Amino acid sequence: MTSLSELQQRFLNIATDGRLSPKQKSNFLALEAEACIPYMPISEALREAMSDGVICDMFEGHAPFKPRYVLPDYAKFLSQGSEYLELSPAEDFDDALNMLTIIYHHVPSVTNIPVYLGQLDD
Repeated sequence: MTSLSELQQRFLNIATDGRLSPKQKSNFLALEAEACIPYMPISEALREAMSDGVICDMFEGHAPFKPRYVLPDYAKFLSQGSEYLELSPAEDFDDALNMLTIIYHHVPSVTNIPVYLGQLDD
């Protein structure tokens, strides 16, 4: 077997770690890949503020943007459907539950779960 690069070894360690769930493996592999891209350009003043601890990027990786608080209009989604997700409007309670389960997986978030589930009692 050929020797692995340091990066490949990190990927392999994550992929074969028996303590991690499949979801955790996927998340950690994505973070490793993201760490391979160059950090976005920042000014010297910002670099200094980060170095001094005045500003923190919250250790969220090198990607230029990660949405934090996205609040979709779930009522609109249920009543109109989604061309992007190829979903028709909900016709009954079962459709609504299925559609919400689907859209929750497409709401961008640093935690990979939506911070807002909607007004489910409406």
